[in-house]
Amino acid sequence: MVFSKTAEYAIRVLSYFAINKNEVISASFLHEKLDIPYKYLTRIMTNLAKGGFLEPIKGRIGGFVLCVDPAKIYLSQIVEA
Repeated sequence: MVFSKTAEYAIRVLSYFAINKNEVISASFLHEKLDIPYKYLTRIMTNLAKGGFLEPIKGRIGGFVLCVDPAKIYLSQIVEA
């Protein structure tokens, strides 16, 4: 199955969050770790937050945290988001 670049990036982002459960991770950190263009990454993370996968955390130590059980996430849900 061939995914769009956006879907591929979203899968990589959620995979990283699944590995690092309950950690607040910023977009700039993920930009460096996953080598995804920063503006593109922030848009993807915003869409994943609107889709109910990530919860934004505001403040000095802000970022995002995974708010669903990784075992209950399906590829179709990620592609839709």
